Amino acid sequence: MNIFNRLLLVISLVSAILFVPSETAFGQCQNATAYGSSAAPTENIEVQISSNLWRGYEYNTLTGVTSGRTYLSDMSRSGYITVRSGSPGGPVVAYGAAPLSWTAVASGTHYIHYSSNSNCGQSDRNTRTTIRCTSCPTSQRDCEGAQLVCNSSTINANSNGAGIQEISGANSGCDMVDENQSTWFYVYIQSGGTLEMTISPEDPSDDYDWAIWGPYNAATAAANCSPTEAPLRCNTSANAPLTGMNPSATSDYEFPGYSTNRWSNPIQANSGDVYILLIDNWSNSGRPYQLNWSGTCALGCTAIELPVELISFQGESFPNENILTWKTASEKDNAYFVLETSADGSVWTEIDRIPGAGTTSTKQTYTSTHRVQTTTVQYYRLFQYDYDGSEDFLGIVSLNNQEEAKTITKRVNLFGQEVNETYRGMVIEYYSDGSIQKKVQ
Repeated sequence: MNIFNRLLLVISLVSAILFVPSETAFGQCQNATAYGSSAAPTENIEVQISSNLWRGYEYNTLTGVTSGRTYLSDMSRSGYITVRSGSPGGPVVAYGAAPLSWTAVASGTHYIHYSSNSNCGQSDRNTRTTIRCTSCPTSQRDCEGAQLVCNSSTINANSNGAGIQEISGANSGCDMVDENQSTWFYVYIQSGGTLEMTISPEDPSDDYDWAIWGPYNAATAAANCSPTEAPLRCNTSANAPLTGMNPSATSDYEFPGYSTNRWSNPIQANSGDVYILLIDNWSNSGRPYQLNWSGTCALGCTAIELPVELISFQGESFPNENILTWKTASEKDNAYFVLETSADGSVWTEIDRIPGAGTTSTKQTYTSTHRVQTTTVQYYRLFQYDYDGSEDFLGIVSLNNQEEAKTITKRVNLFGQEVNETYRGMVIEYYSDGSIQKKVQ
């Protein structure tokens, strides 16, 4: 082949790369219609973007994305996700099977495209889409993100939602059946005495309810958050605006109604006690409140010990194997992890047991490879065990093995010569799904 013909071949190959439609290039997708929008969460909570999106047709708009933060995009049906920045057809940030973890490389608005498969397949079946900021701090709306009260200074607080619903029949009291706009606190007793408090809403028409559980200690409080037993004190009286624990009370528990007492009895607390406090704005007004402490005890700032602080648990599907990865921010008395799998989400089998790091404040990363010969959805769940045998459930992920993994059908250099993986330089790879990728190897 002479030089002229080689140049023509190079031009044609590069043109093919440049003009491959966005729906097929690299397996990355771009849908045509905007549907559903949300501000990016700034806490580690799941936010619904849309409830009935059509995959392959519509995309979500996500505003306020922060560079460097890691997000988890997911949908209620299986499929693939492509994240683009700047515009609906802008640079691809990440793509892959749902749920998709991705890290923003630029701040601003991002666009999330959903498809039913890696070939940008379309489906008109309604799909719920969500976003979570996995690298953001845990929300104080959930017990896991409870704020530690360090002293008796006034606390100015507010909430615009409930986070995870953590009130159930086992831990409820005073006819409190759910959370509306909630905040959680740890209260550590430095020296013993009576514990009293006053909740003062900014809007006098707001009706605030509350419950307090305990006593625990610094080593056991986190394991009991959210609580599993009935509260020690609670108050759901409609006698707004003030409520709390006060010596004028006549009962530990006050129930809904305008004729009930706004105050519940103070607690006789001992040094080292830790209490878990939930304050809930039943009025759903979004208006703030003040939390004031009184009584004869002194509050302190001893840290609450977390058994294992999980950063993420996710998986990725490959030909004949699934790879599960989880990361921890800190660990305490962590003996080992147990990974289980299921084909139907009900019958589970242990497939791996991995030693923990004991006690550490250094980030740890764990990986487990599960070889599969199936073309179905596979479920995985993760447990953590302490040295004393106590366990903690860390989460579930699902991986879709129904999609045939794409393979490289041909690899050529810029002169059109077919090469293998040992070639060094710019190459063009052709895949079994029809997509093309240009890269340096």
